Amino acid sequence: MIRRRTLPLTALLAAVLVTALISTVAQPASAATTKRKVRSKVVAQDVNGVYQFPKHATRWKEPAPVLFRGCFEVLECAIVEAPMNYADPFSPALELSVVRHRATDPARRIGALFVNPGGPGASANGLIRGAERIFPAEVVARFDIIGLDPRGTTNSAPVSCGIDPLDLDTIRTDNQYLKAIAAACGKRSGQLLKYIDSESSVRDHDWVRRALGESQINFLGFSYGGYLGALYATLFPTTLRAVVLDSGLDHTQFGTGLLEAGYAANERSLIAFLRQCQDGTYTPCSFNNGTDLVSRYDQVLSYYGGSRSRETRRSRFEGTVERLLESQSIGGWKILADGLAAAANSTDDPYNAFDLRSFAPRADYEVLESIFAYQCHDGLVTQNQAELATLTTRLPAAAPHFQVNAKGSAELYKICGYWPAKTRPQPVIRPNGVAPVLLVGATLDLITPIEWQQSMVATTGGTLLTRVGADHGQVGRGTCVDPYAVDFLVNLVLPAPGIVCTG
Repeated sequence: MIRRRTLPLTALLAAVLVTALISTVAQPASAATTKRKVRSKVVAQDVNGVYQFPKHATRWKEPAPVLFRGCFEVLECAIVEAPMNYADPFSPALELSVVRHRATDPARRIGALFVNPGGPGASANGLIRGAERIFPAEVVARFDIIGLDPRGTTNSAPVSCGIDPLDLDTIRTDNQYLKAIAAACGKRSGQLLKYIDSESSVRDHDWVRRALGESQINFLGFSYGGYLGALYATLFPTTLRAVVLDSGLDHTQFGTGLLEAGYAANERSLIAFLRQCQDGTYTPCSFNNGTDLVSRYDQVLSYYGGSRSRETRRSRFEGTVERLLESQSIGGWKILADGLAAAANSTDDPYNAFDLRSFAPRADYEVLESIFAYQCHDGLVTQNQAELATLTTRLPAAAPHFQVNAKGSAELYKICGYWPAKTRPQPVIRPNGVAPVLLVGATLDLITPIEWQQSMVATTGGTLLTRVGADHGQVGRGTCVDPYAVDFLVNLVLPAPGIVCTG
């Protein structure tokens, strides 16, 4: 799902990225004018910025050993060459960016822990750079923590569509624009676009494992990374020691189910917050004035009715509410309550009532082009235009308090109907029978609903640990989840089935 990561944990698993896109929509000039320079010895760009991938001169066999160099003061960085197409012995090469944080207690080192922050399309770079701040101390001490930017993303042969992924004012949702962007992605990325998919990314991870000389690795994936880890366990079970799937995507929901369930979870999380404020479950709550708080929230929202410009501003408000809801453990709920209380007593734009100076969600690392490449090609989002068209009414109906961004998401996702690389069905997730799997989810996660984690118990054969809370992504927040996750990664001890923890 297109998400902006706001965790202290993961780069991107986070309010909907579409929120930012739709809330800043302007009327741009033409699509696709930005040219990204790619510094690579295996891929070149012609004068029009189109990728050129020469055939590999020799037959692909084993990967060359990884040659790390020092980077970011305390880390190690490397480039690993891998086949673009694992079925072609002379496939063109891709350069994969790998970053490593060495175990701080090498005498007690257990092995390598691969981490993926989600997206799809998020760079793992930020997770590794913040490893000692993000991950539990025992994990940092006992594991080499490895981040691989997935193919087609930030530092690993990034997909090129000719748009500036940071210039959100240039993003539109009309069909003509989306069709032009999809065509530009196909033209500029060339054959690369056919090989941007989750199965290929899993094979890249195992290729890097072999290049590192590790007989087994451990895997920790957040959000989409949870799906990636489940797919890894399906395809390469004997090369995994332990797998943690934190707030993962349920592959049985691919098509339109991820979008519909995600927005329904937004609505459920907001209503739960308001009810807990009202009944004292969440206290102190400054928004509670003794009245029905859902009705009071609707009154705050009524500011945005009646004009197109106010609808655009409502999108910004909705996105901020979503980011605060999903950041309960870092003070998001208090900021939300205080902001709503101030907004209820003001005639100004309710967004202006939020004091976000103390709110420090993690920076975003997703790149729009690679998000589309994975979601449209994998089938996370359907390419059927008729089904996509119905989303413009179904998504707002699922989340009436987020209806502007829900409609904007539905419109933006129409790009999948024009995507030049047709859907490549991904392998079905099955219990691997070898590597133990720990599933983690939160009861009010508004991005990957707890029902998805419950469903994945059957498809992965894993054990589910449920936390009562609203955060998206659990490991590394300093909550009740961390001791269980550490015990599993270090000692391979799974919690008892059905464990629910609070705090």
